[in-house]
Amino acid sequence: MTFHTFSNLTGAYDDRSVSKRFWLLVVLLATISALVHFYAASWFDISRQHDPSKHFSVLTGVVNFEAFPSYNGPYYYILVAFVSAPFAALYRMHLISELTFVTLSVAWSGFVFQVVYIIGNFMFARVLRFSVSEQFFFVAFCILLPPVQRSFSMLRPENFILTLTPFACVLLITWWRAIQSGVPTLRYPAQYLTLGILSLIAVQKVSGLLLAGALWFFLFLCSRGSLYFRVRQLLHPTLILVAMILSLLTIDKLASGVSIFEHPANEQEDYLHTPSISVFTSVSIVNAWEKPLRNNQAGSMINILLIDMFADYWQYGILQSHGQSAQWDMFRARTGITVSIVFFCIYFLSLIILYSSIVRTPQCSNILRERALLSTLFFLGIAVLVIAGRTYYMPTKFDTIKWEYIIMFIPFLMVPPVNMLSKCNNTLKRWIVIPALCAVLCFAVLQSVWISPDLAFTG
Repeated sequence: MTFHTFSNLTGAYDDRSVSKRFWLLVVLLATISALVHFYAASWFDISRQHDPSKHFSVLTGVVNFEAFPSYNGPYYYILVAFVSAPFAALYRMHLISELTFVTLSVAWSGFVFQVVYIIGNFMFARVLRFSVSEQFFFVAFCILLPPVQRSFSMLRPENFILTLTPFACVLLITWWRAIQSGVPTLRYPAQYLTLGILSLIAVQKVSGLLLAGALWFFLFLCSRGSLYFRVRQLLHPTLILVAMILSLLTIDKLASGVSIFEHPANEQEDYLHTPSISVFTSVSIVNAWEKPLRNNQAGSMINILLIDMFADYWQYGILQSHGQSAQWDMFRARTGITVSIVFFCIYFLSLIILYSSIVRTPQCSNILRERALLSTLFFLGIAVLVIAGRTYYMPTKFDTIKWEYIIMFIPFLMVPPVNMLSKCNNTLKRWIVIPALCAVLCFAVLQSVWISPDLAFTG
């Protein structure tokens, strides 16, 4: 299936003028993202990402055709190696070191993934019937959020899941709309493409498996007819999907000797504690403000996420040690907390607007229901963190709580704020909502890049 056919199938553009605006916005955001990403490559120390040896060994194992035991599926690393083939060749000829190879591969493949991710999110926004300006805000938030930019600067399999997620959503939305219109399930022209993308999402990590399962359940939920009729019409593609997932998991197990269900923390005594419920529910903005740096918020998942959303709580990104003072780190962390509070105020207000619109209007449009349904998937990401935290918990760190682990749920987080934008009147939109969103986006970019404290204070 060509890209043009895929675009027409999913409604990415309908005519020449829309196509022109579509690609103009893609180029604009890809340029901004590329500037941030390649600037990061100049200051980001890839050896300081989390779990570097676990990820580097898989990539180099793939390139060297050696064993690469990993609890993550190998498919992301295989794709990185393919995209970065010229650097792999230099590395195999011993012209560059392993660290240089990984650094160049991550920088280049991260850019490629970002461009594909941007295109996918524009298609996603288009399918959700957002206007051109709303599409811009949706994609900008999906790509310029600091955890997303930070993750694309690392070698992490979540990058692959994140890149595929908007395409999976576009195809599934198109599929369930076709079913609602009376098209037989097996007549959907992109069914095997959809099943293939869902399979790759599912076999990369357990979080991807949960996401793929939730998206497939939504297809079942949005189909028409009785329970028996839905089961019967989706039975065949479900069996195909299960067979594809099991096949890929088997290949992974045979190739690496480890499956995605065999996490090494199972054998580490430090992680075999049981946390209290309070670590998932407690929140203290005062405490977060006073101690916003690594390991100081081990008693609160919410505090960690609040700080890390627009800052760098774990100090894997902009707060990597480059000789800056602790005061500068505190300043940037507190800036992030401020922006996070503003963003989440906007988010929860938009969430109320979205769900109250459905409650007040029982006969609301299908598109509004689709937006509300997809928005709930973000909370599956939070549930993933809670499950991981309950399973593997180190009281002194609580380091299972990272945005990078659930970045594939970021697009669902951005649906309510953009939906609110579409519901505002022109005056409110012009003077309050758009300026607030623009301000958050500007800080998102600033909080994604290294800024020298000397430059900041002397400039």
